[in-house]
Formats: sequence, C-alpha cells, structure tokens
Amino acid sequence: MPQTENAQKVIQETVRRLTENLPVSESHSALKYAILTPLDKVPPATKEKMGLLLQKYL
Repeated sequence: MPQTENAQKVIQETVRRLTENLPVSESHSALKYAILTPLDKVPPATKEKMGLLLQKYL
C-alpha cells in the first residue's frame, strides 16, 4: 500500500474516532453567538463555502 494511501486511511480513521468522542466544551458552540446575519439572509454560495463551520446552525 503506498504511503499516501495509508496516510489517508489513518487520517480518515482518526477523524471518525474524534467525531464519536467529542470532548465537552463551551467553545464548541461559541460561533452560535458570533453569527449576526440571520441565516435565511445568507446567500446559498456563502452557506456552501462556510458549510463545515455553519452546518451545526443551518
């Protein structure tokens, strides 16, 4: 197995495990109060671009 393929698998497995066991922290919802624009007014392109960060609030 090439090294890049192995590295990708390791990263994927690490991310999977991290999402299963998220630590509890108030900082995980800090963005909730930082978004000032009503989400129904945010252009779809911006929502898509920022999707990874905003998905929790969409």
